Amino acid sequence: MTLPKITVITVVLNNAQTIERTILSVLNQEYPNLEYIVVDGVSTDGTLDVIKKYEHKLHQWISESDTGIYDAMNKGIRMSTGDVVGLINADDWMAENSLCVIADHYSKNKNAILCGNVFLWNNSEKGKLKKSDLKHLKREMTIWHPGVFVPLEIYRRIGAFNTQYKILGDYEFILRAYLNGETFLMLAHTTANMSVGGVSNSLIKKSMQESFDIKQKLLGKALSNHFYYAYYLLKYLTIIEIKKIIY
Repeated sequence: MTLPKITVITVVLNNAQTIERTILSVLNQEYPNLEYIVVDGVSTDGTLDVIKKYEHKLHQWISESDTGIYDAMNKGIRMSTGDVVGLINADDWMAENSLCVIADHYSKNKNAILCGNVFLWNNSEKGKLKKSDLKHLKREMTIWHPGVFVPLEIYRRIGAFNTQYKILGDYEFILRAYLNGETFLMLAHTTANMSVGGVSNSLIKKSMQESFDIKQKLLGKALSNHFYYAYYLLKYLTIIEIKKIIY
């Protein structure tokens, strides 16, 4: 049986301290039908030196300016030729044996978006397991994007990331796919490790504004009144404080 071709995309901008761990976590999967693409946004901190160190093992890599992380992701998706596509950012890393697990599930569910669990890390040895689910997706992002693998055909059919959004473009895509009737499969396997403290955590106000806009456009809900804004802002601020205590 021919193994499905899996494309993994890493987008990076000035992550010289962490990208080698990311690259090795993908290459060390030892999955034989892998296409690995790196999209750099013209880094100036030594990131390119790390990429060049492994370029003989990459299928493609580019370094050019972009309009944000989702523009970079879209470039990678357009370069993809795999059956199913995963995105792992330059400060995250894949869990062992993840691609074999994805290949097995994809072979049985070729039209499904595969959603693995992730471990969250915040510069400590204590990780926190987060499981993806659809129960509250209309309210908030409950799918952890480093653990998601999307059939390339779905990206081509419904479109990839909306570059209007700078922080929650992944939420907009997942919610749009869900409302479009795409099939989601929740996996028991942990497929990725995610560093806490990225864009979505540090720019809370902007992320709330984007969340309201996405829900209004896709769900027809005007959630921008003061009560809802205060509620969700307080919730996210509380999450950040809890993370400080946990880690």
